[in-house]
Amino acid sequence: MLYEEIPNDDNELNKALPLNNNESLYEALPANNNDLRVNNHDIVDDVSDYEQQQQQSLTKKRQLHSRTRSAEARKRQNRKRNLYFRMQRYRYFITRPFYYRFTMKLVRHILAKHNIYYTHVKPVDDLLLIGVKDKIIEQQNERRLPGDIFDRRHYYLFHRQAQYLSRRSNDIQE
Repeated sequence: MLYEEIPNDDNELNKALPLNNNESLYEALPANNNDLRVNNHDIVDDVSDYEQQQQQSLTKKRQLHSRTRSAEARKRQNRKRNLYFRMQRYRYFITRPFYYRFTMKLVRHILAKHNIYYTHVKPVDDLLLIGVKDKIIEQQNERRLPGDIFDRRHYYLFHRQAQYLSRRSNDIQE
């Protein structure tokens, strides 16, 4: 015979139980027969243990990965990356003479007024560097932006104009 014969335990239980008495169902079961008891807590504990092990292994992997480089190696890598970004930031740029009293807020306002698209603006001594994205935008902005827009005379012109506009807005609000 290919299959093992399984004994029919239901028949033995049915013989031990009275047919019409449901209350005596639990009393008729033998007390020391562990095969008839089901303990679901073991299964739940196994699943939660597995989840905890998975969580711990994931945190260990993250911790180990963050410790693979020393602090000095990370500094070197960050410095290298920042130098690359700085080179890209100033790959294409426009220079203009710059009066020291201009604020960056005012410079950006003037650039927006002239429809100048830029990535970065930086004052260097008496020059203003305006970084742009590509060669085409650099050529367009070179034509749009006057050469003396950030000199001393224009600073006082913009400064007086800003004062006039702020006084006028205060008068309108009152």
